[in-house]
Amino acid sequence: MKIDELIEEIGEEETIILTDNMREVIRLIVQLGGIKNQVDEQLIGDQNLIAAKDALLDVGYLIITDEGYSLTEVGEEEAFNNNIIDEFGDVVHDEVEEE
Repeated sequence: MKIDELIEEIGEEETIILTDNMREVIRLIVQLGGIKNQVDEQLIGDQNLIAAKDALLDVGYLIITDEGYSLTEVGEEEAFNNNIIDEFGDVVHDEVEEE
């Protein structure tokens, strides 16, 4: 199923299940402080990440301002609920257990 078809099937009241590519775009935006040219550099050539960014814009989780990319309140809430960012808005890093 293509992202566009997925978006069409989802009602406004339903929760969107973030794809791995959507998660990666959110991580990049948070890590790079939303600076548009730096985020865009990371997305260049990866059509899946570009489509994920566009999908995040379409569903209202992400906006573009003069300052760059920014998560909306709903986008931040979903990023937190999906363990992408913590309560301080920082990227959650997978902890590697050392043996």
